[in-house]
Amino acid sequence: ALTDNMPRTSLFFLSFLAISTLNVASSEKQVQFALVWESQQLTNGPAHLLLLADLNGNGREELIVTDFSNFLEGQEKPGPTHNFLVAEWDDGEFKIRWKRQWYGSFSRGMRPVSRQERSRRADLIGGVVQLTSWNVGDTRFVEAIPPYYALEWSDGQYVWHEQARQDKGTMAGSWVFDWVDPTCSFGQIASYPRECFIAIRDFEGNGKPVLISVWQDGITETFKPIRRKGKRTQQILRVRRYAPGFPVLWETEVDRYLSPLGRTQTRYDPQVSEDLLFYVWRAEQRTDMGFLAFGLDQTGRKYRFRSMDIDARNSQFSGRFFFNDPIYGRTRDKAKGEYWGYHAEDDADGEPISLLRKMYFSAEGADLVVEDVSFQAHANFIGVASFALGDMDGDELDEIVLIEHTGKRKRPVPTGDYMEHWDVTNYIHVLKWSGEKYESIWTSPPFEDQAAKLWIGDLLGTGDKQIIVGTGKGTLQVWEKR
Repeated sequence: ALTDNMPRTSLFFLSFLAISTLNVASSEKQVQFALVWESQQLTNGPAHLLLLADLNGNGREELIVTDFSNFLEGQEKPGPTHNFLVAEWDDGEFKIRWKRQWYGSFSRGMRPVSRQERSRRADLIGGVVQLTSWNVGDTRFVEAIPPYYALEWSDGQYVWHEQARQDKGTMAGSWVFDWVDPTCSFGQIASYPRECFIAIRDFEGNGKPVLISVWQDGITETFKPIRRKGKRTQQILRVRRYAPGFPVLWETEVDRYLSPLGRTQTRYDPQVSEDLLFYVWRAEQRTDMGFLAFGLDQTGRKYRFRSMDIDARNSQFSGRFFFNDPIYGRTRDKAKGEYWGYHAEDDADGEPISLLRKMYFSAEGADLVVEDVSFQAHANFIGVASFALGDMDGDELDEIVLIEHTGKRKRPVPTGDYMEHWDVTNYIHVLKWSGEKYESIWTSPPFEDQAAKLWIGDLLGTGDKQIIVGTGKGTLQVWEKR
């Protein structure tokens, strides 16, 4: 757990803790990564979410980490349950700049509350699916999605914001975008009219992204239109400037219900330039279903919708891929973006194994291409535990970094959801496009850590990307290319 008297210098040890000699030959070159640093225990359990962002504006990226812990593991007593910390690599030392802990469902110093209340407030921990950073003018925020909490850099210090209650009228739809209705994010009956933030896109590829939102006059939870004084339900798609005040640049009324595909991982990424994909249908009859792509026309001057030649019943596009937070990157072509996610296949025992899948727009732009990506796995392979995309060698193309999960498993109760694992061994792979296929250009030594997750970023401030691993014991490892 975090401690107030944790020495800063003690978190840095070993210039080279381990160097892998398991290099895998590729058609291009060999790559070698070294485990150059591992922290002391930072959190009570494995890291849940991690974000690198220059929140304080000093030119160095801070590391923002959250974790799951005792409460979500079934502990009913109010022990340490959740950590939120901000750390920074400064002059060769890993320094914690700010931290916060929750005990049960309440902050330090607050009296215990009922189990029911703890369960409700546990959404503050488990309901968050992403951390996002927003820089608008002089405003700098890291905000949770949904916006249960946010951290702001203001007047030279970190300022914490937290939803006090989950009652209509008392919650913020966003700590950054004040026009967003809270019912867009939280499970409450919507009050109309309302406006919901959908995505951010850099359609022009010039580093000046725009915000996309939908204004709704009234749609019930069953997506039936609400008629008021003889007026039909309206949906208005808006494009707003990503600048203070967020002025509306363009808008159009839409006669079908719009549901953006892909969760927040790609929809809230300001680096994405590809069109925004919507699943659409008529609200009245749940008919006229299909897909529309929204973006700029070929002249790059006008916004438009274009139809996609996709069967709306195709499970590849309506199934798991779109709803597991796909990751955006460019692994084959610097000018062509891709969406990466998981898909499941059954092993010999009929148990699902998580594998990688990518999707991209066809050359004509009217269709989506889906490809499953494989790699040379070890014996007893039971799935990809975690993956990330990043340019690890400076060639402006992303590599795929993944954790291969091997071992044995079974369900104690054949029809239950719980799965027991043993003899667990993991490997980190770096995959690169060779021109014909994705090849593993480096494989780590084996390590035992069932809960390991990874991210990619420049934590050390060297200008190069590192592999950051959050371990099950609550430490962070940094692997660097040598």
